[in-house]
Amino acid sequence: EEEEEEEETSGGGEGGYSGNVKADPGFECDKDFLRTLLTFGAIYAKWPDSMVNEHAAKVIPGWENKKTGGNTGGPEWVAYMRPYPTDDYAAIPKAFASKIKNAGIQLDAKFESYKPRECKLEGFATGKKDEYQKVTWEDLMNASKLKSLDGKKVKFKAGLAARKELWHLEKDGIGFREYAAFELRMPGKTSENLSEKMMAYTVIGSAANERFNAYGNRLKRKKSWKEGTWVRGILHAKGFGKVKASIVVDYIGKVK
Repeated sequence: EEEEEEEETSGGGEGGYSGNVKADPGFECDKDFLRTLLTFGAIYAKWPDSMVNEHAAKVIPGWENKKTGGNTGGPEWVAYMRPYPTDDYAAIPKAFASKIKNAGIQLDAKFESYKPRECKLEGFATGKKDEYQKVTWEDLMNASKLKSLDGKKVKFKAGLAARKELWHLEKDGIGFREYAAFELRMPGKTSENLSEKMMAYTVIGSAANERFNAYGNRLKRKKSWKEGTWVRGILHAKGFGKVKASIVVDYIGKVK
C-alpha cells in the first residue's frame, strides 16, 4: 500500500496579534517632524505684491523659493523648499524621522512579528494521519456503514473532480462564504461521466484548499482519476446519488 504523505497542521496554533498592533504608540506632538512634513515642497499661488499674499506669510523664513511662469495680473506659482545640500541625499529621509522613540517614522526600527489568528472553522486544521479511520468507497455507499461514520474523521483515496456549487451542509455552517465546494470521484475509472461521486468542502485559504487549487484544475485533476490521492476530513452522512455522503476536507495529498 502506498504510504500517505505526512503534513504539518494547516491551521490553529496560539494565534493573535502582538507587538505594535496592540500597543499604545504614545504619540506626542513632534513639532519639528510635523513642520517638516506639512511644509516641505508646498506650492502656493503668489499674487502680485499689491494684493494680500496670505500663503507667503506662512512660509518658514530662510527657505528658498522657486518661481515659475506668471502672467500679467495673474499669480506666480512658487514652490517653497528646504535647501538641502545637493551632495547629501541622506539628509532628506533623516529630516522626516521622528525624534520621539517608538513613535512616528523610525529609520532604525524593527518590524514586529505577526502570528495568524486561530481559525476554528471545521476543516481548517488537519491532524495526524493515524487520527483518521481508513474507509473505502464501498463503505461510503453502504447506508448502515455510512450512518456509523457520520461526524467521524476518515481517510480514503479519491480522484479530484470539478468545482460544483452544491451545499449539502449549509445548515451545519459549511457555506459559500468560508468554503470552496468541489466533487470527489471514486478512483479507477477515467471516463468523464461517473456516478460514484460525492461533494467535498475546504476552508478557503487553508492548506487543503490551496492543494486543490494546485491539482484540481481541468488540466491536472485527470491525473488523479486512475490511482486517486489521499483525502482526509470529517465525514457527513448527507449527499445525493450513489454516494449519500459529503466530506469537509482538511488534507489532500499531492497528485503525481
